[in-house]
Amino acid sequence: MASRDRLNLGTAVQPLTLRSRNMNAGSKRFQHVASSKSSGNAETASNSRTKGSARFKPKALVVAMSISGLLFGYQGEVFAELTAISSEPAPATDQGNLASGFNAAVTEARSLVFNQTNYTRLWNENPSWATNNWPDGKTLSCPNPNTNPTLSPGYLASLYNRCAYYSRDYVHQATGAYYLGLYDENYTMANKFATTYHENGGVNAPWWAISVIGKPYEQRDELPAPFELGENIANMYRLTADNRYLGQDFQNYISQMTSYVKANSTVGSTTGTSLNPDGFRMARTQNGETASYNEFLPDNMQLLLGGDLAASQIAYYRAIKDNPTLIAKALSDNPSLRSTYFSDNYRNLASKFDQNWYITSTTSNPSTTCASPYSPPSAFSPFIPHFAVGQVGTPGTFYSSNSNPNYSSLTYDDAYIREPNIFPLYKNIITDSSKMDNQARYVDQLEEANYICANKQIDKPGIEYHTYLPTSFYNANMPDKAWKWLTRLAKWQSSSTKRDSQGNIIGYNAYPEVSFVLISDTITKVLGLDYDAPNSVLSTKSGLPSSFAPGNYVTIKNIPIYNKAKNTTINVDVTQKINSNGATQTDLAFVTDLSTVAFNQGFHWAPKFYNPTGNQYCKITRTYRNGGSDNTFVNVMTDSTTKISTCQDGTNIGIWVYTGQGANISSYSATLSSTNQ
Repeated sequence: MASRDRLNLGTAVQPLTLRSRNMNAGSKRFQHVASSKSSGNAETASNSRTKGSARFKPKALVVAMSISGLLFGYQGEVFAELTAISSEPAPATDQGNLASGFNAAVTEARSLVFNQTNYTRLWNENPSWATNNWPDGKTLSCPNPNTNPTLSPGYLASLYNRCAYYSRDYVHQATGAYYLGLYDENYTMANKFATTYHENGGVNAPWWAISVIGKPYEQRDELPAPFELGENIANMYRLTADNRYLGQDFQNYISQMTSYVKANSTVGSTTGTSLNPDGFRMARTQNGETASYNEFLPDNMQLLLGGDLAASQIAYYRAIKDNPTLIAKALSDNPSLRSTYFSDNYRNLASKFDQNWYITSTTSNPSTTCASPYSPPSAFSPFIPHFAVGQVGTPGTFYSSNSNPNYSSLTYDDAYIREPNIFPLYKNIITDSSKMDNQARYVDQLEEANYICANKQIDKPGIEYHTYLPTSFYNANMPDKAWKWLTRLAKWQSSSTKRDSQGNIIGYNAYPEVSFVLISDTITKVLGLDYDAPNSVLSTKSGLPSSFAPGNYVTIKNIPIYNKAKNTTINVDVTQKINSNGATQTDLAFVTDLSTVAFNQGFHWAPKFYNPTGNQYCKITRTYRNGGSDNTFVNVMTDSTTKISTCQDGTNIGIWVYTGQGANISSYSATLSSTNQ
């Protein structure tokens, strides 16, 4: 196993009850066998995930960690574990305490990192791994840990019984992994997807899953995934300033994606493109491509472009359009287009989505009856305008730009099938604020109905899509709805927590995406933490719900602010609270002694606040390492549309956090002020 800067942790085995991602036993996940290419070597994978394998026997998950006592290393320094503390209003009976759920999630996520201890436990708990072979019948996809296999840096991003990480799961877990300090794991996993591909219909596409030993594990062409992988490359560079994300492997991936987008679509003897008139890449169903992450489409629905696929394409172009290094090899046949191609695609697709997908009336009959035990009503009164689920064609018919019929004959379908409806919110690609608001209300209303139909079981019909809801509602500026779904996930995470007689956590129900997303959503949405590493700007913005009163707060301790380019990690405690005056206050405390960090290795802190009353100043309280404190006042820069104000010192960026000799500040607090005294 490759060496790590972080500590290896031993764990103890306890039984658990496993929860399934899938909606029913008839899973449509299957093995689409194809050749893979990685560094020029052809490989094929066995059927590691078989159709109908959605349900499996519970196994034991080992989690034995004392959160308060754990220490982890970052860049040679040792800090206590990520830990949440809070004073939250009493949750509803179907919701949990966020801090408890967060701490349970951290412990579980640590147990899923690929190291020898964790892998040995996981292998012992999954007997099927012992016979999980490649087609040669000899090579094990999940080798016996007693053979000391070389594990590829990574973490479990899949259902618990697969020794692999899947592209969809990985990109959703990567931000949480960043805040766990799993930088090498994130990079290695991204690189594996970027360099291990298969050919389908004349273009290369990344594999759907990579095994614990870094080899192809399963292939399936769910079209949102390649675009999400490209977006994730840009996102990971922004979080880390790690120039490896701008290297040749990732430049090649972006270049390859331009060919993937323009793939030919052949129907019978007619060949056309796979782009519809608006410029969206369509699913070539004749090649086994699927237009959505949702694997359980309604009977007789021929979906060629799901809302999740459309949103993922828009988000992909948005993420990479301003990164000239990342796109440096794209469009090599016409480099003059390079400077405008990605930004033009982003603007065009976002505009077409906003204009063409919005449904303002319906002929559906309002209903308040559950369509099935795990399905919401088909419609409500009054009608809420919303975006279509996607473009559909005639069942059993294949399409291209030139076929008969072709993409121009497709219609927009008014159905609710979850991921295609949720992703436009999750990816934050809706440009019209009123349409964004309506889409959020539409999704929440249907999901709330589904939740009631499922007897308030958040894992019905599947837990995975629920993990996209909190970010979706935060993006729509609806923190109360976001908090509701986030704390339901927190209860799911911690309700199955197993403790010994001393109260120590010793086990969970494993579903990796829940734990990693609870970590990232709490940090990036409740605390509003956003780190732009290349520009060294750390932003914060409260995501507390309206139920919080004076004295209520959420704190996450020991958050690593990691910057590869500066070879620096500064650990911080961040608190969002309602202070005694009833105002939102943000506290930033430094776990790292700033005087021990090299000169000029700090960052700008940009505290942001919702400011509907037009306060002109921020009150900044500085606390020093000797215990003293003082106040200073700085101006704010306010966005006239969103009413979001940013506190700024003379740099006009934020508050500069000085590091080096003489740095003596231990914490800052910021809140809006109507005066400068």
